Amino acid sequence: MHVAERELWLAISQLLWSFDFHSLPGEPISLEEYEGLSGRTPLPFRLKLQPRHEFVELALKGDQEVTYWTL
Repeated sequence: MHVAERELWLAISQLLWSFDFHSLPGEPISLEEYEGLSGRTPLPFRLKLQPRHEFVELALKGDQEVTYWTL
């Protein structure tokens, strides 16, 4: 369980570091409407992911650590 929680945290934090999330024009995101099956899952929605900086592609494709700031 601890490993699964840590992996989820790493995946989510990498997404937040890498991208800005935007709704698509004409397709608003509503977290007030639910599918009704589980009672907790919002209806599916689409997002536009925009890279936050030029290091995103290098970080996601490479196997080396990327430093965002240059000292």
